[in-house]
Amino acid sequence: MKSIVYLLWHSYESDLNEDEKFIGAYASEEDALLAIERLKDQPGFCYYPDGFDISECKLGQDNWESGFAIMTVIYVRDGKKFSCVTAAKHPDNIYEICSVDEGVSLEFKVGDFVKCKEFTLKPGVTDLLAIEKT
Repeated sequence: MKSIVYLLWHSYESDLNEDEKFIGAYASEEDALLAIERLKDQPGFCYYPDGFDISECKLGQDNWESGFAIMTVIYVRDGKKFSCVTAAKHPDNIYEICSVDEGVSLEFKVGDFVKCKEFTLKPGVTDLLAIEKT
């Protein structure tokens, strides 16, 4: 029995959302490439032809060996303005700040765990604002 399969995925980004689809598992890379040929002109796929990805996967082996985080964007005060930062969502409405733009002096820094509250920066759009360190 062959111990390697080829996984075919399709993904694309639009409006800050990423959409990822698992297409199938194939016995050979050639079979996965043939699947792309069958799908590339179909609705949706034809708009994102570079979104196909084939990865080799060994059977009987973990292919994901660490945890995961739900990433989102939150706002942090920068004096009288607000700056977007990337944060990992934890239980109980706690967020861990993961990255900030260089040269920005924010109320909280990378590695801080913060509580957030909902606020409206633009009419009709609800965002999250870091309000206190936990």
